[in-house]
Amino acid sequence: MHTQLYIDGQWVDGVGKLPVYDPSDGSVIAEVALAGDAQCDAAIAAADAAAKAWAKTAPRYRSEILRKAFELMTAENEAIATMISRENGKAMPDARGEATYAAEFFRWFAEETVRTPGDFRKSPSGDKRILVTHEPIGLSILITPWNFPAGMATRKIGPAVAAGCTMILKPAGETPLTALAIVDILERCGLPKGVLNVILPPQSGPAISKVLHDPRVKNLSFTGSTQVGKILLKEAADQVIRCSMELGGNAPFVVLDDANVEEAVKGLLMAKMRDLTNRVRSGRFRSSEMSDPTMTVTSLGDRGVEAVFPVIYPPQVAIIGFGTVIDEPVIHLCALATELDDGKAVGKAFMVFDPAVGQCQIGLEGRIDERAERADAETFQRFRQPRRGH
Repeated sequence: MHTQLYIDGQWVDGVGKLPVYDPSDGSVIAEVALAGDAQCDAAIAAADAAAKAWAKTAPRYRSEILRKAFELMTAENEAIATMISRENGKAMPDARGEATYAAEFFRWFAEETVRTPGDFRKSPSGDKRILVTHEPIGLSILITPWNFPAGMATRKIGPAVAAGCTMILKPAGETPLTALAIVDILERCGLPKGVLNVILPPQSGPAISKVLHDPRVKNLSFTGSTQVGKILLKEAADQVIRCSMELGGNAPFVVLDDANVEEAVKGLLMAKMRDLTNRVRSGRFRSSEMSDPTMTVTSLGDRGVEAVFPVIYPPQVAIIGFGTVIDEPVIHLCALATELDDGKAVGKAFMVFDPAVGQCQIGLEGRIDERAERADAETFQRFRQPRRGH
């Protein structure tokens, strides 16, 4: 397990340590190095120094590195999934799924690396020829969120490697270990030094602002909240840095009157409830701060209630495939804010963390499984609080 920063092909110490917690029990998994100004400057210098030679490498050379990384990630899927689960809190089935699809980004871009498009055409006047080619944009800053620590890293690193850009990766402070494990894989696959660097500043805002005002930086790729995205866009504007943003929001789920509601519910649950709603497309299932995990299905009418309620809150308690939540665990009371035809309240549903099985359990009021009842009050209260280190 790597816990140091990665700069110019070397694992180096920083200015301090940041504990990484296991959200299931609050224990410290590891302490990772923090990057001060000197480390951030060194990362920029390393990426800039490597940029010219890296941009000139053959597409096939870069493609083979990505292909090897895909194969190695696939071979080490279980280890990567375990790391994701430990620091992010996902249940292992979700973690394995993320590790698999994260590796697929490397395979996809390995294949696309050798297919860089161009254009050749006659000018409108007919007396000239127009040739359009593509070249690397340059040093790129990659900022990833905690909810998909592997998938978001490979989705940004893959195209940068394919295009011939050098990079500085800033993973989320809650989940840096997965990103460092992916960097280790790329190093083993022969990625030249300086091409990929990893920093983790103790205060991201001021540090990233300084980085974005460095004239050597040409590109920014960010996945995270809309609020932070707006700030970064303003910061990037001073140097006219190219930006790619995937920002969180409230994605609506529209079901028309003639739809098959049962099938719609299946798709809705797959899209919205996976990963315990810790997704940018979580729609109305949670607020932006994850403090109100209630769901309203009044727009679906009675059919919606009848279809949704048995799936989410079954008559008999079901142990579901949710891990613990990294930020503000949704262990408190959840209410289904809808009534049936006769005006009687549907009832209340609980989500309780059960240390006996290491998962959450759900059930209707008065029907909580006995294993959930064994979750003592102290555990229940602890999992209602924001995780330490925030």
